[in-house]
Amino acid sequence: MAPYLVPIIIFAAVLGLWALKRLLSPGAGRGGIRSVAIFRRTPLTLTDARVKAIVERALGDSPEITLIPTQPREDGAQLFAFIRESRVYGVISVPRPYVNPEAHDEIRATLTDPDAIRGLTEHTGWVSVDFMRGERDLGEINRVICRVIAELIDEEAMLLWDVRHERMSRIDNTTKEILRGPAPMLVFGTEHLDQATVNARAGDEALAAAQAEAQRRWPEFVDGWNARRDDEKCAVKAPFRDGRRVEHMWVEVHSIDQHAVHGEINNDPQHVRNVSIGQRVTIPIPDVEDWLIADPSGRVRGGFSVNALMGRKLG
Repeated sequence: MAPYLVPIIIFAAVLGLWALKRLLSPGAGRGGIRSVAIFRRTPLTLTDARVKAIVERALGDSPEITLIPTQPREDGAQLFAFIRESRVYGVISVPRPYVNPEAHDEIRATLTDPDAIRGLTEHTGWVSVDFMRGERDLGEINRVICRVIAELIDEEAMLLWDVRHERMSRIDNTTKEILRGPAPMLVFGTEHLDQATVNARAGDEALAAAQAEAQRRWPEFVDGWNARRDDEKCAVKAPFRDGRRVEHMWVEVHSIDQHAVHGEINNDPQHVRNVSIGQRVTIPIPDVEDWLIADPSGRVRGGFSVNALMGRKLG
């Protein structure tokens, strides 16, 4: 089965990304900065009003988001900065390739995935969301960056690029769901997961197996919840129904008891209209389809449905 979401970390396994880094455009590998970029078929033109709308759609309008005026750049790149909860983030759109054309031959010789090769060699512009300044709460920074990036994905988007860790991911119809979820950096791979990948054949079988695994290992989640640290995020996934429509969304856990999980919806609903992001809900334990516990570094316990989907896509 042809894969359609592959965290392309094979740079390290095949050749080592260090051989390409010198050929990437200036700004690649910016060490400690948190940044996620989209390589695009065509450059993206933004305005203050559009950026504000994108950010508010991604994060809501509370806490308040303040745009910071920036000076036009002579190189044609656009920089927009915004403040949220005393942290400064940037949205940068650049009308030129991220990857230096001198790297194209080496990329073609190194990689075998055609979508990765096309994304790296045929993109003509890129847009990124960066953490620029403020208190270093890694979990919150990742959440903000990935939610805004999700809103910037359109039909021109080709690849996602994790600047700090130099990892890529294809973009497909599950990418936004993962980016908006409680552990968004999973979109770049599952190497931090503690549990084994759920190996199921395909489609509904994979998700059914993931749900069975989550239910079987529910006591692990309860133990993890009881022993959680202040900086860990705990969430469960459950179905929400609106007439004939069904949407599977993550709920950030506030409390649990013998019969149910109580929390608030973590996803912005895309199909159902009878619930909204941030709404407090109660999920009966038998309805839990998945669970996870994530720390700010990206280390995750659980996430069986994500693993099942990736396992299916990797064929």
